[in-house]
Amino acid sequence: MELRNKGKLSFIFLCLAILISVVLIIEVNSGKALWIDGKITALFSGVPSYLHPFFIVLTALGEKIGIGIIALLMLVWLLIRKRDFTGMAAMALAVALGNEVSKWLKDFIARPRPTLSTWWR
Repeated sequence: MELRNKGKLSFIFLCLAILISVVLIIEVNSGKALWIDGKITALFSGVPSYLHPFFIVLTALGEKIGIGIIALLMLVWLLIRKRDFTGMAAMALAVALGNEVSKWLKDFIARPRPTLSTWWR
């Protein structure tokens, strides 16, 4: 695929992601429950209790410490295996900007997270 076509495809996906994000933010701010909330709750409502630690670890990977560890491992890999300093800079910038955008969106939306008891009844 040509570089020009990849750029167009990336732009289309970016616009689609922004559109979906705006629609979801409007829905959340309206106070209505999202249809996906019910689907995910139904999907995980029958999870056996022996799998709960796995999902707790999976949740922890999405918190700052988990993201930091994964980003650090990726930076070390880029340094040792690839010697890709540009990739390291891009990775560090992406993680830092992603963290700031995430905080801004959480403050803007201000929707409480579901509790574990909501997921595992």
